[in-house]
Amino acid sequence: MLWKKSFPFSLGDSMKWVNHRIITTSIAFLLTQNIPFVLGAYAGSTLPDRLEAHKERSNLTYYNHRQVTHWFIPYMIAFTFLAILGFVINPSSEVSSLFFKVTLGGLFGCIAHIAEDAVTGTVPGLTLHSRMGKAFFKTGDNKEYAVSAICIVLTIITLITVSYTHLRAHATPEHLVC
Repeated sequence: MLWKKSFPFSLGDSMKWVNHRIITTSIAFLLTQNIPFVLGAYAGSTLPDRLEAHKERSNLTYYNHRQVTHWFIPYMIAFTFLAILGFVINPSSEVSSLFFKVTLGGLFGCIAHIAEDAVTGTVPGLTLHSRMGKAFFKTGDNKEYAVSAICIVLTIITLITVSYTHLRAHATPEHLVC
């Protein structure tokens, strides 16, 4: 079963990119409510597939997909290193702070992508030669879209709640109208 030459735009048996983006972006927002981090997570949400697919490798199949680019260990090491570095040096400039947030978000997006793929099949485990994951649903299944819809609803509720709380925090008695 060879995928189309337009890979990575037709991903065969892996979670659809639109759902990777929705789920990862929603989770990043729900956890951090930090826009640069969320934008980085959005960008990283499809990066493992993008790194894997290039014109010379149009012969990707289900069996050689989700290999080294889907191994979570390098992403976790880089994320941990940058997070610790960010706390240690505490970037004072806005540019440095923005860089750290976007980069950490991007790495988070890659890790989330791999975790999401692990619920529709298997990905490399602790070693490249081991596999982990379980197919709880198939790609394009209604369950996949239901998870995305739930993430959207939770994000909207959180956004409304955070906005209301933020407005109330800045309200003073003279601004309140009965």
